[in-house]
Amino acid sequence: LISTWPGEHQNKLRQELERIFYNNNQLKLFIDAQFSVSEVESPVAEWCREHKILYISGLRWWSYQANEQSNFWFDDQERWGKSLQGLQPFLPGSKSETNRALAIAAIRRGKTIIHNPAICEDTEVFARALENLGVDLVMEEGKWTIFPPTKLYSRGDILDLKDCATAIRILGALSCVVHGNTLYLNGSPGLRIRPIQDLFIALHLSPQTEWPLALPPLNPFPTEISVENSSQFASGFFIAAAALLAGKGAGQSSPEISLKLLGTIKSAPYLQLTMEMLRETGFSIFLDADQVAHIRLDDENKLQQSQEIFIARDASAISYLKVLCQYFQMGSIYNENPEAQKQGDYIFAKLLNALKNTEHTYSVSLADYPDLAPSLWAAAILFGKNLEITNTPHLHKKESDRALALVTAAHALK
Repeated sequence: LISTWPGEHQNKLRQELERIFYNNNQLKLFIDAQFSVSEVESPVAEWCREHKILYISGLRWWSYQANEQSNFWFDDQERWGKSLQGLQPFLPGSKSETNRALAIAAIRRGKTIIHNPAICEDTEVFARALENLGVDLVMEEGKWTIFPPTKLYSRGDILDLKDCATAIRILGALSCVVHGNTLYLNGSPGLRIRPIQDLFIALHLSPQTEWPLALPPLNPFPTEISVENSSQFASGFFIAAAALLAGKGAGQSSPEISLKLLGTIKSAPYLQLTMEMLRETGFSIFLDADQVAHIRLDDENKLQQSQEIFIARDASAISYLKVLCQYFQMGSIYNENPEAQKQGDYIFAKLLNALKNTEHTYSVSLADYPDLAPSLWAAAILFGKNLEITNTPHLHKKESDRALALVTAAHALK
């Protein structure tokens, strides 16, 4: 019998044991899984001795459990290594890469196969929204196959994007190439408080505070977009520009489209990710010294051919596992070369090493890597390091106020 009754109820527990097991020899072992009363003081321990029943205290029981778990996970290095290898198939694909791959696949002319897509609400609601606009999508285990329409077409349905800010910003930009009826975009209460007005300013539309948002079809492509609140607006318009060059809009005569980015770019690696994925699809895109993006279609054949996109593991998601592996000195959960990855968050290994080796306070700007703040915070707790995160005001503007959440959690651990 294993009991979790707290120590203050031990007299009552003894009475119940006496009642249930009176003249009954079935009980052979009693595990008293509580810490508030010692074995010497426990009425239950005394009852077990009187009835010649083996008694194990909570301290002995939990120490045994902890030792066995420790032996299982950490004594056998070979077994741990095999465990890490076994985890590899379960590491999630990148949400950021998957959503960009979906959008780019929707504006291409040929079939696209996305391997190892991130399976989560954000990617699935975005995929369903694109299907509503005419994209043919086949979901299979480990891969999604996308057949783009000749034109993206809105039926006037309300597209519920839940919490997916990437989807609403990219789809808002794609209103420049969406034919048919008004494009209605809706979302959760958390999504509705996130910055969106930069989209309407860029499109020369009146700001909207009522939901669902209503975007007319075939909006004129803007000449500039603010990136002060999010780089996702620029990513969306980069993809929309590619769609115009691919012939998805109402007509595009110029071989090049330019877009000026206003303000300080937030999360620059995510913008670079969009640009790199467009280059792999047949477009050229670069930012000049004045933060003007220049987009051209370089390879018509690549645009029309079948394309395969391989989604890398989500660097920010698995950074937590990286922290635990470092803490227990068990090697690495992923060994990809950060320099070879499109995701900027693969820099986490370098940040973690710098944190571990600091003697005083580790001060780091996460302006380009805001999603790494929670896992770096967790590392500071585990390694007993002072951490100062700077230049990351956009942490307040996620689906929740992540900066406040980290501060609240730190106070709770005092």
